[in-house]
Amino acid sequence: FYFDIRSFVFFYRTPYFTSEIQKHFGGHPYLSLTPTQHILDASEDIGYQAFSEANKAVDEHFVTLVNCLADKMKPPLTFTLVGPTAAGKSEITDKMRARLTETGHSVTSVEMDNFFKDREFRDGKPIDIEVIHYQLFIEAITRLQSGKSANIPRYDFIKATSSHDLDGTLRPGQTMIKIQPADIILLEGNFPFHIPEISPMIDVKTVYLTDDPVRLKRKWKRDVDYRKKYHPAYLTNRFFKTQYQRSGEIYRPMMAVCELVVNTSAACIWVTPEISALIAK
Repeated sequence: FYFDIRSFVFFYRTPYFTSEIQKHFGGHPYLSLTPTQHILDASEDIGYQAFSEANKAVDEHFVTLVNCLADKMKPPLTFTLVGPTAAGKSEITDKMRARLTETGHSVTSVEMDNFFKDREFRDGKPIDIEVIHYQLFIEAITRLQSGKSANIPRYDFIKATSSHDLDGTLRPGQTMIKIQPADIILLEGNFPFHIPEISPMIDVKTVYLTDDPVRLKRKWKRDVDYRKKYHPAYLTNRFFKTQYQRSGEIYRPMMAVCELVVNTSAACIWVTPEISALIAK
């Protein structure tokens, strides 16, 4: 457990690295650096700059590793990065995209949330292929991996509705989003890619982790102080109820099948033996 002074609540510290997951990565991290995130311990107000500086070394090594894989693997390379809320996914994705572009790789992004069906249909259901436009996803990824442009659904995040009905038919007056092909197909969003039907289609799956106490401080700064999105009591209750549940339903299963895990709090990067061998070539 850990104590969060701002919410004045004890939280369960979520375990991620089970013995089975460690075995999946060969039993030890591929790279271990000196942890520096402890510089944030005394702060209850963690903004972007402070968080970025604390993770500077591990992020740089991760971005370099991804660029190395892009150089060695046959294009187009399908890549995805997921992680718990406020772990820093958006920031590291921006850094990764910038480095790949600088080194001559073309990058196209696919926002996975656009494949969701209407929220009214999804509510109360497990996150699997039934709650997304699965066939439209398969068609789009197949085209992009063949070097062709693809049209994907468009999700209205205000109305929580899709451009397509539940059968996958484009609704009257709606339009699709056109995605251009590229060397790197970056699937953005937190969709659980351990799903058996989808996992084999992705070349490199990455989980990006940050310790729970730091994420809670970041989420408070972002969603309570800045965005005014949540009341503090609601945020505390939501974080308390969802973190352990999602680690078991989404993140640990994802870690059991993914190729890379970045643990910013421990300043280490885990890769599968297959990826390690590829890097060494």
